[in-house]
Amino acid sequence: MKAEEPPKAPPYSFHPGASWLTLDGTVFIVPGFHEEWIRTYQEFMGPQTTVADVILNKRWLSLVVYSQGYLEVYFNRCEDREVVEVLWTFLNYNQERWLKALLMPLIEEKFIKLARQSFIPREQFVEFLLSESRGEQ
Repeated sequence: MKAEEPPKAPPYSFHPGASWLTLDGTVFIVPGFHEEWIRTYQEFMGPQTTVADVILNKRWLSLVVYSQGYLEVYFNRCEDREVVEVLWTFLNYNQERWLKALLMPLIEEKFIKLARQSFIPREQFVEFLLSESRGEQ
């Protein structure tokens, strides 16, 4: 028997509070805390039991949208081009909804601040995060 799949929001959609963004742009809205959501959908999530497990093993992005256009994004690492491109697509698609973003790659253990007015084209964004992973900034 197949595990029950959580309800999906439109691809790359932007929602107040917590959500997950997958590599294909699927958004799962989290009506509370990410780890509670993981427990609720444990059969669907498989062996992942923590936010870090999901980010590192499934390569999903953890999104938290606060008031006044502030966004926090946890993701696996700056060197994962596919994840970085999904992140860029999400930010680009929702440019009118966010003002400031704090990007937090778990592997590099750093914080990267991003303002909407300084948002850059895809290839520059990818290169910027790659240089961040190498410590060039």
